[in-house]
Amino acid sequence: MIILKGVKMNIYINYFIRVILSVILGGLIGIERGISGHDAGIKTHAIVCLGACLVGILAKELIEVDTTSIARITSAIISGIGFLGAGVIITDETKTKVVGLTTAAALWFSAIVGLLIGINFYIIAIFGVISFFIITTLFTRIEKRYKK
Repeated sequence: MIILKGVKMNIYINYFIRVILSVILGGLIGIERGISGHDAGIKTHAIVCLGACLVGILAKELIEVDTTSIARITSAIISGIGFLGAGVIITDETKTKVVGLTTAAALWFSAIVGLLIGINFYIIAIFGVISFFIITTLFTRIEKRYKK
């Protein structure tokens, strides 16, 4: 095991895995949104997920110093991402239809996935992304069927 300034190298490998997984899962969410023709696509979702992951890693490391840090930091991310999501919610020209709600929810969800990965809950994050794809594909088909 390699030691880097008193820290075991496997910790850095763990961080690297978390960061890469957050970019991949956030990117997958963004690909679905991009394919669906929405503004916030692969880059936006990957960045949101990555940022939340990094904050999750920070919060998890800070818990040894201050046990309330993880709760405060994660709650700030969860509520703060709402401002980004609000930017993609608009009304159409006739002001009869609101668009962007699913994309805003997907941005919020990307942040949650990043936090889960950041605090070491890989499997929950992966199950969540699988559930996201079930919702966005299966439920879209169901919606189209009922709208007809």
